[in-house]
Amino acid sequence: KGDQKDDTQKVNLRECIGIIYGPMTTTFQRCVSIDDPAWSCFSLLFMGRTLDLTVSGDLQVRAWFLGMQHLISLHGIGSMPMMSEAQFIARKVQYKLMAVAHQNHLVLGRYLLERLRAIAKSRSASDPTSAQTETTKTSCFAPSKREKRCGSVDNGTVGRLAELKEKALQLQVSLATRTLQAEVASMLLKQTAASTDLGAVLKEAALDALKRRCTNLDEETSRLSAEAEELGPQVKAQEKTERSLRKIQQKLEDAESRRQSLQLKLSTARTSAEASSGLKTKSSSVEAEATRRGKELKQRIQDLERQLCEAKGRYSETAIDQNRRQAEAIQTAERARLA
Repeated sequence: KGDQKDDTQKVNLRECIGIIYGPMTTTFQRCVSIDDPAWSCFSLLFMGRTLDLTVSGDLQVRAWFLGMQHLISLHGIGSMPMMSEAQFIARKVQYKLMAVAHQNHLVLGRYLLERLRAIAKSRSASDPTSAQTETTKTSCFAPSKREKRCGSVDNGTVGRLAELKEKALQLQVSLATRTLQAEVASMLLKQTAASTDLGAVLKEAALDALKRRCTNLDEETSRLSAEAEELGPQVKAQEKTERSLRKIQQKLEDAESRRQSLQLKLSTARTSAEASSGLKTKSSSVEAEATRRGKELKQRIQDLERQLCEAKGRYSETAIDQNRRQAEAIQTAERARLA
């Protein structure tokens, strides 16, 4: 949800490809300062974008993250590995420790190392031999500048980076646990060893094992760091591919809009053609009606002419007959006058 009351975003979890815990996306990385603590942040990953969220409260962020992760695993389209509750708690503890370390202007590894040294010094106040544990190595896995620039452009790469950081966190926790176990074993050996020689031998053996373990952890951390650095070119290539895909998508949208415009023009032309065809049909019917009426009028004229001819014939016969009778009457009258 946005800062304003009406600024609400709706997303479809069926389009979600994964979820990551912590401020690891480019949106979080671009922020100069984040008001919310890192352990309360998580992000939903979609194709070409992310939805970054923060939740207040330990129980709330746990319920929201694990619940959303479960829903995405059921309805989403991604195949990112799911984070167990133990891994979530370990990651949250890491973010809280990082927040405390940053308050002291230190990275997490340096802060843990100084804390372990402080604990060792406080314990070595009673027994100077335990000061050897101060040489225990530890390493920090702060994200590099290249990782911060890359962000979450490629969701698969982000998942890989999260997996690598999670492994580094597990290595750090394991290293700190081994260190504390060595210190506790050293104290127990000093209290329960039957002889000084036996305690020294056991202590030396434990320290050797711990050193080998630290060396392996350092090598593993270096390998993970190198592997994370190698992902940089892949992220750049993915950015280039994504830009090309956006351009192609824009072209497809333009072509679709042109197609719709042409389809609309075609529909208009088809409607006009149909209307013109209707007018032609109507004019043809009117013309046929006019032709029929013209034929009827012509036939009527012919009938009238025939009737006129017949009338003229009858009138001429009547006139001739009258003229003849008048001529006879005149001749009769003339003969009578002469007589």
